[in-house]
Amino acid sequence: MGESRTMGLSRRNVLSAIFVVCIVLSLPVVATCKKRNLPEEVYHGTDWPMYLHDQHNSARIDCEITPTSNIAWRVDYKSERNTSEGPIITTPVIYRNKVFLLLDDGFIRALDLDDGSEIWENQLERGHVFGSSLCASEGNVYYGDWFFMYASSVEGRQELCPYPEGRPELYPIPDEKEISVITPMIPGRDALYFATNSDDGSHLRSMSMKDAHPVWKSEVLKGGSQYRNAPCIANGRIYLASGGGLDGSQYIYCIDQDNGRIMWERSTYSMVGAVVFDNDMIYSADGFSLFCLQHEDGEEVWSSDINGSRNQTPVIIGDRVVVDESSDNDGYGLVCFNKDNGNLLWRTRTDSQVRTPLVATSNVIIFGTEKGEIQSVDPKDGSTVHTVRLVRESPGISDITLTPKGIALSKNRVVVTTEEGTIICLGGQDEASNQPSSHR
Repeated sequence: MGESRTMGLSRRNVLSAIFVVCIVLSLPVVATCKKRNLPEEVYHGTDWPMYLHDQHNSARIDCEITPTSNIAWRVDYKSERNTSEGPIITTPVIYRNKVFLLLDDGFIRALDLDDGSEIWENQLERGHVFGSSLCASEGNVYYGDWFFMYASSVEGRQELCPYPEGRPELYPIPDEKEISVITPMIPGRDALYFATNSDDGSHLRSMSMKDAHPVWKSEVLKGGSQYRNAPCIANGRIYLASGGGLDGSQYIYCIDQDNGRIMWERSTYSMVGAVVFDNDMIYSADGFSLFCLQHEDGEEVWSSDINGSRNQTPVIIGDRVVVDESSDNDGYGLVCFNKDNGNLLWRTRTDSQVRTPLVATSNVIIFGTEKGEIQSVDPKDGSTVHTVRLVRESPGISDITLTPKGIALSKNRVVVTTEEGTIICLGGQDEASNQPSSHR
């Protein structure tokens, strides 16, 4: 592990570059939100408190947003470890008007959603490296690294976790000597659910959100296989994919939320993305097909061919389910099916590969591409609604295309992290200048 470091405000590493957004279309922001008919623990209003928004992995907020090219704010971070992941490790989380980021310098940072100003920062013990996306619930933010999980209050002292704002409480993960958190953490029923790798294999774990006391640990997977992607929680069950086993096996598992017992398993042709729950059905994709399964027993309802997929995680809007396609022969884009029967509704092409998970509002699907574009398309027919290309321009140096990495939505804000270490917040009212000054 890397050695522990401290960093004051004067040592914060920032890229001093001129950031330019090339606007393809500029429209004002309008955000009208309404509550979905969902259990209270799944509905999160206009927050984005975990990797794919909620326990169902819907990656959707129920707001109608007209996309904008206006930059509300931006912040540039410099990589400390020069890893392939880039300076910003995970998809941002938005909770109680704060944006939370995990960085490769071992810090978690909380930014103000309105202007990007830094509210607080924390560093991991002994310079540990983050192993998972974070999540927020009940006034706290939770995150994990190799060996430990952490909890920090987001708004001052909390009765549930009594420690000062921003100061992390460290909880060792018991039982194993060598362990790492490998999936996003998902909250539910006063517990956190996440998968780990350790000396004896891959496990799904349930741990108390109050004191990190272990509730249960699932049995080890077959053939050295590992859990992957975000757990999906619905109706007292947890749905999670696995892959990478020595025997080449890939599975979707259904696990009892109360005790970690595997209720059913279903093999897939290749690794699948996160499982999405919608109206008592579950949806996911592998490299060959998008499919719908019954949540009770994993029996197939329908399966439709797709031309490969980089993200393999669909998003559902109304009666439509959409996933990205990625094929050297057939190109890149999105494909849309009727969620009830798998009938093809439309297919649209993009100039380059879709790099981020698809996210959605009530009226648009939003994603980032390899060529540095944030695109919004209409779920009715796949037509392009809005495109913004993100580049960094420095004097005497060729423009650098910023590669989108993760997207989170909140009210009239679209928060984008990039592999190059820039976080951009699109939103607010369009102004004459689309180049606001950096806060860093």
